[in-house]
Amino acid sequence: MADDQQYPETGTPPPGPARHRGPRRLFDRPVLLAVVAAVAIGLVVGVILGVFGGSDAADDSANQVATPTPSVLPSETPSAEPPSPTATVTVPSTAGSPSGTATSIVVPVYYLGRTAEPGNRHFLYREFRRVQTEGSNDSAAVAVQAMLSLPPLDPDYTSPWPAGASLIELDRSGDTAVVVLSDEVATHRTDAQTATLAAQQLVYTVTAADRSVHSVRLVVGDRETSSLFGHSVGTPPLSRAAEADVVAPVWIIDPYEGAQVGRTFTVHGTANVFEAAVSYRVLRDGAVVRSGAVQASAGSGTRGEWSVQLTLAPGRYVVEAFETSAENGEPLFVDSKSVRIG
Repeated sequence: MADDQQYPETGTPPPGPARHRGPRRLFDRPVLLAVVAAVAIGLVVGVILGVFGGSDAADDSANQVATPTPSVLPSETPSAEPPSPTATVTVPSTAGSPSGTATSIVVPVYYLGRTAEPGNRHFLYREFRRVQTEGSNDSAAVAVQAMLSLPPLDPDYTSPWPAGASLIELDRSGDTAVVVLSDEVATHRTDAQTATLAAQQLVYTVTAADRSVHSVRLVVGDRETSSLFGHSVGTPPLSRAAEADVVAPVWIIDPYEGAQVGRTFTVHGTANVFEAAVSYRVLRDGAVVRSGAVQASAGSGTRGEWSVQLTLAPGRYVVEAFETSAENGEPLFVDSKSVRIG
């Protein structure tokens, strides 16, 4: 991916716990109470209509849109041990969430990355992060705070959230998470495309960390909002957009960025590319030392898994995976990982 990036890079967090305002009980917040109450009333009304609506309710079923189940990306749990904790994530405890002494937890975190071709577009990529937690051990809350405060391992990825942004509270009402973020988010500004993708970054992170959650209601400060960074990002509650629209067509999942591997190791990823054909190449000091292609388990509109086993001499390498353009043979949607052997 290109080195220059449109988004501001997330800086390395300072030593010590992430900054956040002290936790407040969920129902001390009128807007949170209103959001949860509205969801609850909607559920009750739905049950009443279902019981007493008779044939009219059945006839209208074709026009009703069910809450979408979040799509399951292959390997939504790590297939290799993530690196040891490099930071402490401090998460405010919320009503009903587990808490206690500091512990190590692995969470999925989504970041943004740019592909130079085609169209210089931005997509979502995912890293598994093992972090030390303080406060709540709620996986979704930990994942959100990690997304806001930790820079990605891969230097090709970035995050558009402002410095100092933090999670205030995260609660659930049925399959909807209510995510309360700090006031730094309210004053931050980007372009509309970045704002929309940042909202999906949040939704994908929450729904990956807690598979029982299908949608997200966003509260910034003390107000529920459908806007982010100065732009409308959809009608609440926010659900995952289609993978093909926001998730990068090619991912390398293992090895993770900067991993030390044995001379023989497996590169594993997912892809949604034409005819499921995934190309790869290995570079050392900028020169290609190995290249080839593998078939993913699915493609052409469906995401599939792929892997290739490599044997290399000791040294430092960059492994790239991509789709090869049928038009001119150029690499498309390149994802890369730096690895060290020996």
